[in-house]
Amino acid sequence: MGLMDSMKNAVSNELESRFSQVAAQHPVASQLLLTFGNGNQMKGLGELISIFRQKGLGGIVNSWVSTGANLPINADQIEQALGPERLQQIASKVGTDPQVLKEQLAKVLPMAVDRLTPSGRVEG
Repeated sequence: MGLMDSMKNAVSNELESRFSQVAAQHPVASQLLLTFGNGNQMKGLGELISIFRQKGLGGIVNSWVSTGANLPINADQIEQALGPERLQQIASKVGTDPQVLKEQLAKVLPMAVDRLTPSGRVEG
């Protein structure tokens, strides 16, 4: 195994560790990433960030990715970004009401994205 392969494995193991920690601490956020990435959380993280930016919430999501302070988000902004259909889909998977889900996501998503992007960028 070459140096590049060793480096790729180390990065992959570190990412898996971060996703495991987020899943344990914030299962709703983890489920959201799995939904976006069709089972691949890293892909889901990139897609989630892209959608928030497309929906006019780039400043907020960029603060979560950056190494600075995380800007807050509210439940209505979560719905603006995700849409009612996707919220209903995820709420069904986790066994909760869409209103409760978007309130939970507003609380945990900034921390979850921040933990998954400690270098200030999406890796992988």
